Amino acid sequence: KGIYVRTAANCTGIYLADETDIIPVYYTADFVPEDYMVGEELIFEGQVTLDFTNKGTHPGYKRLANATLISHDSTVHEWNTDLVDGEKTISDMASLTDENVKDIYIVRGKVKTITTPYYSNKSLNDVDDEDKYLALYCSSAAQLAWLDEYEGVEHLYYVIIRDKNNSEFRFEILDLAD
Repeated sequence: KGIYVRTAANCTGIYLADETDIIPVYYTADFVPEDYMVGEELIFEGQVTLDFTNKGTHPGYKRLANATLISHDSTVHEWNTDLVDGEKTISDMASLTDENVKDIYIVRGKVKTITTPYYSNKSLNDVDDEDKYLALYCSSAAQLAWLDEYEGVEHLYYVIIRDKNNSEFRFEILDLAD
């Protein structure tokens, strides 16, 4: 049970937050996230799973797998921003450790879309040094279309460290923080 925060990138999942934690919910085919508004309270039933626990793979997070929606409250609520672990610069994010997986930080930056003949992606770039950025986790920039209206504009964002793949952390923007 929690507040619908954002659709998770590159999977059939959403983020739910309650008073104590934020958790990715990997839902079954009968749930359509577009039928619900960010901020609605959703109640799911499923199996709690720890991702990426196989030998030789990367640290991940606890998630709810094979989740079925049980009920929802269509009243829109704010998610619990007390779950945020503080503010960091993009340079600060270079000093993360495996223990930071699933932490949420407020990060100042500008969204940028990267398009090549082979792929597209989005990054959160440092406002003072465009060479410093966080690559946002997605299979293509189209998955993060909600960020298009913020392209090139400085904002504070709630950024979650989704997981770590080999030596690289993967980041997702949950929401605007300003």
